[in-house]
Amino acid sequence: MRRVRGVNLRNYTALASVEGARMRPSVHSHRPFFDETADLLESLDTSAWEDITGRTQEWWRGSSPSPPPLLRLIVSKSRSLAFCFHGVPLRPEEVDMTFNASASISETMRGEWNGGGVHTIHVWEDQWLSDRGLVESRIRSVMGKTRRIGARTMGVRRINETVLRKFLMKNHMNAAVKARYKYGLFADKGEGDLLAVASFSGMRKFGRYLPGESPVKESRSHELIRHCSEQGISVLGGLSKFLKAFERDTRAEDVVTFSCCDWSDGTNYEALGFTVLEKQAPYCFWVCNEDTRRTYERQLPDYLFDEFQNTLESKYASGFFPNWHKVRRNNSQVTDPVAKKVFVEFMVSKGYFPIHTAGTLKMVRIVKR
Repeated sequence: MRRVRGVNLRNYTALASVEGARMRPSVHSHRPFFDETADLLESLDTSAWEDITGRTQEWWRGSSPSPPPLLRLIVSKSRSLAFCFHGVPLRPEEVDMTFNASASISETMRGEWNGGGVHTIHVWEDQWLSDRGLVESRIRSVMGKTRRIGARTMGVRRINETVLRKFLMKNHMNAAVKARYKYGLFADKGEGDLLAVASFSGMRKFGRYLPGESPVKESRSHELIRHCSEQGISVLGGLSKFLKAFERDTRAEDVVTFSCCDWSDGTNYEALGFTVLEKQAPYCFWVCNEDTRRTYERQLPDYLFDEFQNTLESKYASGFFPNWHKVRRNNSQVTDPVAKKVFVEFMVSKGYFPIHTAGTLKMVRIVKR
């Protein structure tokens, strides 16, 4: 029986609401998720964890629309670390119509709550259900409870697409994508098992504009697409070794990467010389209530966009909203607040529910000035 500051987690689940945060029984199958994640935190660190879910009512007081009702916020002040566990919305009243609750919580914990400086990690129920082993491994890594191996004892060499994809499918939470440059870190100076991988794009020419520096009209830029280590293992200095190998093999002038704010605040990248270019808006995924698996907006079934287009034409004047087929072809997301609300309401009526990340950091490492 796990307890957080004297709270029996098996009796209720903390749910926030605009009327005032209160404790009430969880709905659907959310309770196991909240119980299991609390158990994991307690097993990794027996120091005091404080459940501050009730504080969230103050952050949204007087706001409209309401914040999401299914979240739990637990903080360890000794570590300047917080975990926000998000239940997947499966009913209309559970949908985050603010579209940025995760980002707001991260900003509040980092800037205002208890003096600031608290890094918040957002854990989503759909990923817990589909990739529990990976989620647990990442939480253990954050808590310093994984096996640590120094990259100095390992060898780096190029690998092929098949090896990369197989490793990513097993050890990375995002889908494996093609890459131009692929590297692996092998134990025992390169003679042992593959323990980490990294992939980079081909060269693209972009303008580079950094505060305090002269603009560069065209820079030979590459993207760090994926990197991860084997579950249960943290490779100390691994990404640094990958970057050095890649920069040695190419004529890259800078390396760009995108860091999901659900897990990272960018400090690990900054330690490697990366600089934040911009904080991008929260990204929206869609979860179908039939299988609770997240889907990119661009991967939603075509018939939904066709039906929504017809709905718009029947309810609104021509030209009031953008052409939705064009939005889909460009792989972009709906960003206009009014259009977004209408689109979300339509999707919820079809059994698809939105979840919003805490945003993304676009970062760059300058190789050659």
